[in-house]
Amino acid sequence: MKAHIVRIGNSQGIRIPKLLLTETGLEGEVEIEVRGTHLVIRAAGADTATPGRVAEPGMVSEGMPAWGHEAEGGGGGLSALLDRVATGEEIVLDRGGRPVAKLVPLPAAPRRPGRLKGRIAIGSDFDEPLPADIAAAFRGEAG
Repeated sequence: MKAHIVRIGNSQGIRIPKLLLTETGLEGEVEIEVRGTHLVIRAAGADTATPGRVAEPGMVSEGMPAWGHEAEGGGGGLSALLDRVATGEEIVLDRGGRPVAKLVPLPAAPRRPGRLKGRIAIGSDFDEPLPADIAAAFRGEAG
């Protein structure tokens, strides 16, 4: 959605459509922060310690992560969430306080014993003693 920056007294501002305010749940006092080239608007007093405001364990609110600008010091964003999921954590993403998606780890692929059968050969001399110069190198002795 596009908006125009307009003059408001000696300042400038934008009008935020009611639909967006309703969707985010913002009302009353807000905090505005600059992250790289982005302005982040959040409810006053919202947790700023983490890039995604955690509403409860494993729940992340939409709009808080700095998606796509981790390199600008935005704080992890999607990569951080994927790292958490990779450790087994399930994360519920919400929009305006309502859960809308869940990030879950994929189950590990089942092992398929024998899939390399016939593709690996062990030499007949596998358990023979090593030649003296190689054995000396393994022991750290100069050859």
